[in-house]
Amino acid sequence: MSDVWNKVCQLKGKTLYTSARNRPFDIIDTQSDRIIFTPQNGNGTHRWATRKQIETMYDFASKNNSQITSIIVQEQYPSDRNTSYIASIINTLLK
Repeated sequence: MSDVWNKVCQLKGKTLYTSARNRPFDIIDTQSDRIIFTPQNGNGTHRWATRKQIETMYDFASKNNSQITSIIVQEQYPSDRNTSYIASIINTLLK
């Protein structure tokens, strides 16, 4: 398991906040291939991001020594509807 994914697994049970709108979401579970989260202001539907997405965006942020925005995530994954959550997860991992 990669060092990044070990950090992701440590987020289980935590509440994070989106950067732009400061909306809370809970990390429900981490599996070998994905992280599962639920927005607190939603209808309770679980959402997820793949391990590949997280590791790719983490590598990008690390190489560029910068925080990630949902726009950067959307450029990489244009059809994904969870870009603000992915960005917040990455920025939490970078702290």
